[in-house]
Amino acid sequence: MDNPFRYSGVVTGDLFVDREDEIAALHRAFRAGEHVFLYSPRRYGKTSLIREAFQRLPRGERWAYVDLSRALSVQGFVELFISAVLDGTESHADRVRRWARVFLSRLQPRLILDSVGRVQVEVGYGPRLAEPATLGEALDLPERVAEDLGVRLAVALDEFPAIAELGGDELVRAMRAAFQMHRRVSYVFAGSQTRMMEELFAAERSPFFRMGRPLRLGKIPRAAFVPFLGEGFRKGGMRLPADLAAELCQSVDDHPYFVQTLAHELWDRARARRGSITGADLAQALASVVGWHDAYYRRLWERLTLHQRRCLLALAELGAGASLFAADTIARFGLKSASHVQRALEALGREELVERRDGEYELSDPLFPHWARAAGLMPGHGARG
Repeated sequence: MDNPFRYSGVVTGDLFVDREDEIAALHRAFRAGEHVFLYSPRRYGKTSLIREAFQRLPRGERWAYVDLSRALSVQGFVELFISAVLDGTESHADRVRRWARVFLSRLQPRLILDSVGRVQVEVGYGPRLAEPATLGEALDLPERVAEDLGVRLAVALDEFPAIAELGGDELVRAMRAAFQMHRRVSYVFAGSQTRMMEELFAAERSPFFRMGRPLRLGKIPRAAFVPFLGEGFRKGGMRLPADLAAELCQSVDDHPYFVQTLAHELWDRARARRGSITGADLAQALASVVGWHDAYYRRLWERLTLHQRRCLLALAELGAGASLFAADTIARFGLKSASHVQRALEALGREELVERRDGEYELSDPLFPHWARAAGLMPGHGARG
């Protein structure tokens, strides 16, 4: 059988783990007409959650998903947005053509049916998309389509912080002006840049201030991951004891991406002999995964300043919640002063290496301490060559 653990791409169905509370929260928001700001550190499964939540909606409920990372301009954003809305409503070609005439007259869209009969849209370059009336017509499409069908529509805008880079404040404000008037559409604004996402809905100066409810993804509970891991190994004719599955999760601090990565490597290494998985197998798999990322960590280490390196090692050694500003910590790790620590943490946060949650700093990457030990930068087994 194929390896049941996926650490890249979008996973849904049997490969999806837990997130029952988050899916229920999204469904409640859709039915109440609320908007949601969904955010998390990178690789927590945000996109997979959105897709799984949409696929679990009752048949007949409509949704659209827009990956804003694919847009390279305002023009590209408009094309993606229109295509997603029309494709998500699964309309017949004649209805789509009518919508194009009535709703999108300014945009001069070209509608194309792909090989499986889905509608793809190319937007003509004639009109200037910067004109408020033109852009507004495109942004109002979800509401007008939902009215035409007599349904509610859920629209996810993934990697939403990209919008500010594409069109600046003008585009952000145009979206707010349109979306706040929509009554049949619930929007999910999703992003992995946690600081920027928090500013979008919590900063008073933001056009999206208090426009929806925040939903921050945490780690998947170990109690949910352990049986999922055990079942995956069982299907492959292997046995992963529950205590070893828990140790696997703990070794990467329950980070969803790294749990799946480590499980994938462990499954691959053990599949040939089958039988029961041992602690030695887990240690070898972890060393292998650390080795995959060696080049990345070496490049990362080279571009950090001295104080950033010291601060990162202090946090890796002491763990989440450590008081890096304490005098003994500053002296022990050569951090110089509290102001140097603060500047280093801010820089590491911009690199998405460190995250602040509930007032405490923690590493965003749980694999880094294993690499640092292997490289001889922290107490542990010997240095790498």
